[in-house]
Amino acid sequence: MYSTLRKKLMLSALVLTAACGPKGPPDLGFPPDAGEPDLGAPADLGAGPDLRPERDMTGMPTDLAGSGDLTGNSDLTGSSDLPAMPPDLARSGDLATMPDLPAMPDLPAMPDLPAMPDLPAMPDLPMMFDLKRPDLSADGGICDGGTVPVDLRAAPTGHMIHPKEIGASCLATTDCTQGTKPVCWTATLFNKAMYLPVAGGYCSSSACTADSDCGSGNLCVDFGAEGKTCIAGCADAVTCRHPGYVCTLLSVSGGMVQAGCFPDSNFDCNPESTTPCTDAATGGLGACLRAAVEDDHGGTCHALCQPGDACDPDIFGENTACIEIDLTQSGDFFRGTACIPNAPMPLAPGAACTNVTDCIPGYECDVLMGGTGTCQKLCHLGKPTPACPAGTTCKNVFGLCDGAGLCE
Repeated sequence: MYSTLRKKLMLSALVLTAACGPKGPPDLGFPPDAGEPDLGAPADLGAGPDLRPERDMTGMPTDLAGSGDLTGNSDLTGSSDLPAMPPDLARSGDLATMPDLPAMPDLPAMPDLPAMPDLPAMPDLPMMFDLKRPDLSADGGICDGGTVPVDLRAAPTGHMIHPKEIGASCLATTDCTQGTKPVCWTATLFNKAMYLPVAGGYCSSSACTADSDCGSGNLCVDFGAEGKTCIAGCADAVTCRHPGYVCTLLSVSGGMVQAGCFPDSNFDCNPESTTPCTDAATGGLGACLRAAVEDDHGGTCHALCQPGDACDPDIFGENTACIEIDLTQSGDFFRGTACIPNAPMPLAPGAACTNVTDCIPGYECDVLMGGTGTCQKLCHLGKPTPACPAGTTCKNVFGLCDGAGLCE
């Protein structure tokens, strides 16, 4: 309030001073004209009327209204109607000295922060100019990937097969109660002599249409001519009954593996063994490919081959093709080329693919990191045959010092 009042007072004083200052024209400093006669001093004309406009003081605030005529007052500070100036704003020549502000309190000292530990140096990362993988040639290339100590054996899931449930032992159908149409396979699968033996009998259920028809944790599997039938589901090496059964890898869907308890009669090798297995179809050395979670009786043996070789059907009558495969990344032993069952409708050269077995014999799907994702011709490093198509060369895409490559 005092600041506003003071501004009003100063502004009023300036206006009044300009209006009520000395009268008369200013001296312009012109000398008398020598050619003019001296007319003498002009007669006294008197003070003349006051030409200054009168001020209407009715609009002034009450605290500025003076007593009587304010026009003759050059100093407003003497007006008795004005409120007294506050002591700290009273004018006495210069403005009064501002009072000393209280001293700021001393702030507490900041505690010493612990020294930052030295961070380990970041490793040099490769420049990502080209996502296509390099050619791992024999001069400085990687000759073997080494075995990664990881396999498909998992911690027990807690799933148990109780009596009368799918996968339980049985002597008659009355021993089985789970599923929409329970049945006991007493000696062989589907109780037909052409199929694998079932040790101790096996409770199943026919005519299922979905896994939910088979009970919690179990699977409804399509066996082709025999229709859809229930088998016990599993995800470890302890759920299925031993000996006689293993947790068999049935399919992969959306990155999820489906596995069920199945007779182990056809699984004749250990995929982690360093001793080559014997291929039943040819009698020669073979590669053990994992087919179950367990290691013992956990794989099937497939004949070895070289790029360009023609492969015979396996013991199950499935067509096979010579494929480069690396099982060491899952903890198994084999890495090389073997006769592997290929797709029922194999794809042509150059076609987009997703699995190594998708292509016609002699070709392999390039699904490695940075690969083309297409069917490329399999070749033999350092050998003229099989020859690569024009415009391509045999590249060491698998990181082998001898063996298979792909024509790119």
